This record gives sequence, C-alpha cells and structure tokens, in this order.
Amino acid sequence: MGRFYDLRICRVEQASLLCFTTSLDSSWSWLVLAVCMLGTTLMGSSYVLFSLIYQDLIEEFETTSTVVGWVGSIYAGSANLIGIPAGLAVDRYGCRVVCIFGSIVCALGMFLSFFATRVTILYFTYGLLSGTGLGLMVTTCNINSMRYFEKNRALAGGIVSVGYSVGAIFIGPLSRYLFQLYTWRGVIVLVAGFTLQMTVAAAFAFKPLPLKPLHRPENHCEHSIFNKNTSVANEFRKESFREILSDPQVVCFLLSCCFMYTGAQSHIHHNPRRAILLGVQRQRVAYVPISFDVASATTKVICGVVSNFMNRTSRITLYSTAVVAVGLCHMATFLFNDFLLILLHGALTGFFTGFTFSLYITIMVDLKGSVNITKTQPATSFCFGVVGLMSTPFTGFIYEVSRSYNVTFLTTGCLMVFGGLWGYGAAAALSRRNSKLQGNLEDSYRAIKEINDAAYRTQDRGRKWTKTKVVQLNNLSFVNRNKDVTTPMLRTNRLR
Repeated sequence: MGRFYDLRICRVEQASLLCFTTSLDSSWSWLVLAVCMLGTTLMGSSYVLFSLIYQDLIEEFETTSTVVGWVGSIYAGSANLIGIPAGLAVDRYGCRVVCIFGSIVCALGMFLSFFATRVTILYFTYGLLSGTGLGLMVTTCNINSMRYFEKNRALAGGIVSVGYSVGAIFIGPLSRYLFQLYTWRGVIVLVAGFTLQMTVAAAFAFKPLPLKPLHRPENHCEHSIFNKNTSVANEFRKESFREILSDPQVVCFLLSCCFMYTGAQSHIHHNPRRAILLGVQRQRVAYVPISFDVASATTKVICGVVSNFMNRTSRITLYSTAVVAVGLCHMATFLFNDFLLILLHGALTGFFTGFTFSLYITIMVDLKGSVNITKTQPATSFCFGVVGLMSTPFTGFIYEVSRSYNVTFLTTGCLMVFGGLWGYGAAAALSRRNSKLQGNLEDSYRAIKEINDAAYRTQDRGRKWTKTKVVQLNNLSFVNRNKDVTTPMLRTNRLR
C-alpha cells in the first residue's frame, strides 16, 4: 500500500517556485546553537549544584541522606520524564514558547525553594517544579540543535552536549566563592536568576525556521526539489510515537541508551564516595568529577568533528564501541586505588563517555530524520528519566549487599557492555535496511524526472497556489550524498 501526499506549487512573478527551508547550516544556526549550549550548561551546573548543597540540607533540616536524596532524584527524574509531553508541546506551540515557559517555571521553583522550611516542600519546589521547567527548556535546546543543521549536524550535537560538561566544571569553583558570601538559599536564588537568562535568549534566537522559495531552473530534473542534492529530499516522513517505537532499529538503540545511562549515573554519583572510602582527602575528592568532565568535554568536540564526516551506520558503530569501552573501564575499576590513579580512571571513563553523549541525539535523527526530532529526542530523555530514578538506588543496593564498589562497578560495566551489543544490533538493522532499499535507486531517479514534469504541466497559471493531483507514494528510496538510504520517493506509474 502506498501513501498519499500533496504536492504544492507556488507561482510568484511568472516564475515557478517550490517552498522549502533554507536556514540550515547558516550563521544564524550557529547563534541558535550557542543559545542551546547555554541551556545545557545550566542543566549540567544545576545537577552538580545539588550535590554541593546536599550536606547543607541534611544539617539544616536534621534529616537523613536518603530523605534529602529524593530531592535530587525527583529533580533529575522530572527533567527527563517530561520529555515526551515537552515534545508534544513543541509540535503544538513551537520551541520558543516552550523554552520561555520552561525557564520561567524552573526559576520559579528555585526561587520558592528559598522559603522552604521542610524537605517535603523542596520535593515540590526544587524537585518537581524546577525539574519540570528544566526538562522543557533543555528539550527545546536539543531539538533546535538538530533542526538548524544538516551538513554539520553531528558537530552541532557534540557542541551542545559540551554544555553539560562546561556547567559541571565551572559550578564547583564558582560555588565555593558564592557559599562564602551567601548560604545555600542565596545560591539557589542566584541560579534562578541565571536560569531566567534563557527567557531572553530563547525569545531572540528560537524563531521558526523560515520558508523561502526555490526558483525552478530550466533543467528541473537535475536541480529540482526532489533531486538527490536537495536537503528536503533527504527527510523522512513524519511518524507517530507508536510507529517510531515499533521500529527495531529505534528499540535496539533506546535499550543501548538505557544501559549506557545506568553506568554513567553510577560513575557520577558513586565514584567520589569510593575515593573517600579509599582514604582520599575530601579537598582532593572535588577534582575527581572534574577530571571526568574535562575529558568528556574534550572528546565531545573531537567526536563532533570526526563523526561529521561519517555515514549513519558508522556513527552508530562508533557509539556502540564507546559504550563497550566505558563498560570495560568500569570493570577495571579495582585496578585504580590511589588518588592519581582514580583521576586517571575518571579521565579514561570520561573520554569514552564523551563519545556516547555527543552522538546519541544525532543518531536518533539518523534513524528517523529531523522531522521526527520532537518525538525521538523526548523518547530518549524519557528513557534516561526512568533509568535515572532506578540506577542510583540499584547501584547503592549492590554496594550494600557486597560492601565493595569493585563489585558494584563490575556489575555496571557488564550492563554497559550488554548495552553496546544492542547498539551494534541497531547498526546491523540499519545496514540491512539500506542494502534492501538500494535496489530501487534507478526507479527513484526516473520518478524524480517524471513527477517534476507532471507537476509543472498540471499547475494552474492563474492562481498563486495550486494543489496538483494526488500522487500515490511508494516506499522507493534513493541514496544521498552521505551514501545513506533515507527518503520515500514518488512512484511514476501512480500519476493520473
């Protein structure tokens, strides 16, 4: 069964025009990317900020670490679990409105936390309210970092993911100075003010992608909008959540992301405590996450540049290899038992982790196209949210049973290696699909010429917009410049 699409032709000043987006990879795209990186920087710094005020909350409210720990869990879980509703909101209202609303909600939650008299109040203000606002804000940043790029999409994904590491690196030294001037309440209010900067930035930069007309050249077969060198032809059709989640490639990759995130969370939350148990001074423990974040940030940029020249299957393979490498680093944790070796271990783990976080957004676009980014990226965030709520208690339970972090990280390492195998499965499924569809290459190219000829013959010269006869589409595909099969094309014998 084919699918039916409408082909619209516009006519301006006696010239036949086809309307499509032309703002990809432009100078404005890089400005949008800078704003997106600001959003991810705020998210990275806010995650580390809670770990810095963790002890202050325990002492002020005279409660246990478990009770206070739920504030951070609700915060991180809300930020990721809101992904799917955020994607639906972006489809309806646009990235600008959703990001502005999210930044205001996040700042409001942090400001109300200043007046908290019980930990349970922080569950709602800091955990639920701020976490939800942060999730809305960062979801739009991840979506726009993919929407505004095509040639440099992998590089954009790497740069926007650097924001998480940059925020985590600089919040530590900055917080030491701020805590000397203000209490934890004052620091949260300052962070709320920083978060409001995204309101202005999003209002300025997150404009809808403009549609500009493309003039019909004389040889419209070779240069038409359906030609292999045109970006619009490289897009996928829009799909529902059900269709996306029923795709074996997407399922395999999401499972890989879940196992990867389990290991990443366990390292971030438990490696500093392991260093303390091994006798490292508390002043030095602050450098343990910094070594991880510096190595991760460096790798993200390198990965973005390198993967920009790779095809889709190779990017998934690189991601899967990095997940396996991080798993092996976890399994070898028992070899790193003093301060310098722990720093080295953090740098090695961060080096390979940078590849995974730099690539996962781009790979979802590779699998389902930028037209479905408002569904694929939130689906990934939702998986991260579920895993984030479960991974820290899970690894804590393993430690309590075994009384050894060597056993804990050995377990998480095995899970990550298993996740890497799921990633290889996604790469194999994509490769098989490309091989199967490549046989339709010649038919697709002939269809391009005949459909363009028919479209221009049937347009109404007396109207600006004319809907041509409905053309039935079949799942014929062609190979683009990156040697990846992407787009359903038009079937010639369906035109009537």
